[in-house]
Amino acid sequence: MMTEEETRSEILRIRTSPKSVERKRQYWSEAENKELTALFYQGIGISEIALLLKRSERTVVMKCNELRLYGSQNTKRYNTSTPKCHECPCYDDPAQCHLSKGENYYV
Repeated sequence: MMTEEETRSEILRIRTSPKSVERKRQYWSEAENKELTALFYQGIGISEIALLLKRSERTVVMKCNELRLYGSQNTKRYNTSTPKCHECPCYDDPAQCHLSKGENYYV
């Protein structure tokens, strides 16, 4: 385990000399993706993750974005505007229309 000062100097070395990163231009394995995800959700910082995985900070951030770790893209979004009759998913049966009950429908 590195001391705080050693960690800081290693991070500075990587930032000032990106060629020094050992895993530069190598594909990410499935195991590395899982390790990145686990470290990310443990609250480990990007700089520390970069050191542990021997990758640049920029590469780690790009991989986090690719894996959608910063925010779920699977959240359901609701349309709050009132659709015209032909846009309503239940326009065939207005009595059953969920809009008349004040509910939203998915976009």
